[in-house]
Amino acid sequence: IYNAHSYHTKVPHKAIMRYILHYTEPGDVVFDGFCGTGMTGVAGALCEELGTQRTPHVSHAVQGQRFTILSDLSPIATFIASNLLRPFARSSFLSALEKVCGDVENDFGHLYRTQHTGWRVRDRKHVEHKAYEHRGEKWGSVEFTLYSDVVRCPECSSEITYYEVAVDEQNDALRKDIRCPQCNAVVPETKWEPVYSTVFDPILNRTIRQLRIEPVLINYTVGSTRYEKLPDAHDKALSEEAAQLLRSVGLPPIALIPGRETQRNAPIGITHLHHFFTPREHLFIAALLRRILDIGDIDIRFALLFALTATLPYASRLRRFRADRKGGGPLSGTLYVSSLVTPPHVIKTFKRNAATIADCLTPPVDPRRGHIISTQSAGHLANIPSNSVDYIFTDPPFGHNFDYSELNFFWE
Repeated sequence: IYNAHSYHTKVPHKAIMRYILHYTEPGDVVFDGFCGTGMTGVAGALCEELGTQRTPHVSHAVQGQRFTILSDLSPIATFIASNLLRPFARSSFLSALEKVCGDVENDFGHLYRTQHTGWRVRDRKHVEHKAYEHRGEKWGSVEFTLYSDVVRCPECSSEITYYEVAVDEQNDALRKDIRCPQCNAVVPETKWEPVYSTVFDPILNRTIRQLRIEPVLINYTVGSTRYEKLPDAHDKALSEEAAQLLRSVGLPPIALIPGRETQRNAPIGITHLHHFFTPREHLFIAALLRRILDIGDIDIRFALLFALTATLPYASRLRRFRADRKGGGPLSGTLYVSSLVTPPHVIKTFKRNAATIADCLTPPVDPRRGHIISTQSAGHLANIPSNSVDYIFTDPPFGHNFDYSELNFFWE
């Protein structure tokens, strides 16, 4: 259950249970004023399940439910907490998931199709990429697309992708000495100049100036085999189609709030929430959100929104490329956008997150076990009567180490 949804700082519920079991008795009320994702609530509820895989072994502990009062200033934190502690019907959730994803696939699934002209991933060090292609009519399904910043050599002013000059494909590493292929000059990484473009933003309905990025590699599957390829004219046409569709399906224009993290990418033109997404991924996120919000059952709707928010960082430009090919993903505790990013197939990522959540919440924490969750400041708790709390467990925020309000704005 700890892994159901990412968050900047979390304390495992098993660690919290050790304190609660030691200092409280069954039926006591535990308060956490900085509850985050609600692990204290999970811990209190699971005190009735000692001896299971979800609970720690604590000698001389008295089994029995502890009631919890949880509060946090962040709406996304209390939203996550409420989903961990609300009724969860696995079969209904998975059925709704398939329906929502199926509808979006029917409308836009073709945007993740790519012509099978590439090389097997395991052969990538042994082929001349531009000369290697399959002869046939097969199609693949995109897993992720690698986008690279476009940079300019300060010596000869030639423009090239950062990937081409910085990534050593043979050694799965970033080059220490970056050499310009045009003038042969060795240029330190910090001296390469970013290239900007003026583009039309269909969400803001105006032109904007942004750092130019280009797709440089597509990772895709045919059957169960992974391949890579260079983007071709068909892939670029689909990207343009996705950008056009955003005029009617895109997310609303939400400007990023002032702050250290929210404005860290302003110099490269990321000023609104939707700028964190490449056009195709933006389209799929918006389409999923629309269909989820139309679901009448509040428990199913909230559970799917829970899965969608868990997906967002990994479906965005926050998902970094690693030259060693060992994972990647967002840089924890930041809104850092790398020069090399790998936004994935949104539907596949969403389904994987939803499956993880279904496993984590099966069996669910019994919603009949008492808890109250409130979105409010811990400095104003007049709604909690005096002498009504038996134990306070708190893990206060990390102050200046994490800009919680800015990081959470990405979800909220």
